Amino acid sequence: MKKSSNMALWAIAVAGATVSMQAHAVPVAGTTSIWAPTRACRIWSSSGSWCELWGTRTDYYDGAPGDATSTIDVTNVYGSAFAEASLTGEGSAPVIRARAESTYGTRINTLTSAIQSYTYAGAASSARTFGGMLTYSLDLPPGWVLPPGDFGDTATIYASIEVFRLASDFMDLPDSSPQAHWDAAFGPITSPGYVSLGFNEYYWSNAAAPSGFHVLSTTVTINPGDTIWVRALMNTPAANGVVVDASSTFITAFDDFSDLTPRLAIAVPEPGTLASFVVGIAGAALVRRRKVRIAA
Repeated sequence: MKKSSNMALWAIAVAGATVSMQAHAVPVAGTTSIWAPTRACRIWSSSGSWCELWGTRTDYYDGAPGDATSTIDVTNVYGSAFAEASLTGEGSAPVIRARAESTYGTRINTLTSAIQSYTYAGAASSARTFGGMLTYSLDLPPGWVLPPGDFGDTATIYASIEVFRLASDFMDLPDSSPQAHWDAAFGPITSPGYVSLGFNEYYWSNAAAPSGFHVLSTTVTINPGDTIWVRALMNTPAANGVVVDASSTFITAFDDFSDLTPRLAIAVPEPGTLASFVVGIAGAALVRRRKVRIAA
C-alpha cells in the first residue's frame, strides 16, 4: 500500500479523534471498532490487478466506547464485507474475523481493531508472550495477475498485535459517532503517556500461496501493579473480483495468564486456547516499531 495514502489517512484519523475527544470522551478499559470503506476503482491493467480509487466512497462503521463486540455485515454494488471484533478469546483477549469480496471495477475493505487491558497482580516482574494466530485465504478471479511491487491495495491481508502502556488506567474515546470512535481507537498512539512495549505484524499477498496459517508474537516484561494494554488489528482490502478471507479468525492470547486480570471481561470465552501454542515461540518474538499498512 502506498505510504503517502497511509500517512494521509493517519492524519485524518488523528485529527478527527482530537476534535471529537475535545467534545466528549468516555473512559474505557477496552473496546472494539470496525470500518468498512467501499468504492469504485478504475482498471489500470487487463488482468484487473491494478486500479485507481475514484468516485464517492461509501463507509460503514460499528462500535462504541467500551463495546466488547462490534460487527459489520454489508452487501452493496461494490461487493460484500463481513467483520467482527470481540474480546472473547482466552482471558478475554481480542478475536477478529473478517472477509471482503469485491466485484469487477470496485474495491471493498475491512479495518478491524480490538483493544483490551489487563492488571498484573504478580509479586515479581515477569516476561510474557502475547501472540496472534491467523488463518487466511485469497481467491483471485481467472486471469487476474498480481502486479510487481506493492499491490496491497488490491489483494492482501494485514494483521498486527501490540502491547503498550498508557499514563492512565483508562483510554478516553469519543462517543459522538461510530466513526469518531473508530478514528480514536485505531490510534492509541495519540493517548497520553502511550509507550509501545512490543509490536509484531504480518503482511501477506502471494498468489502462489493463496491460503495459509501464520503466528505473530511479541514478548514483554510486566511489573507488579502494571496495567498493560493489548491490541489486535486486521485489514483485508480486495479489488476487482478478489475475495480476501480471514473469517476463520485471528485469535490472540498470552502464553501465561496467571496474575493477569482482564479489565473488560466477557462471560463466555472463545472455545479453545492459543496459550499452549504460543509458549514455544517466545524466543522468536519480533519486537518492532509500528508500521501499519492501511488504505481507504
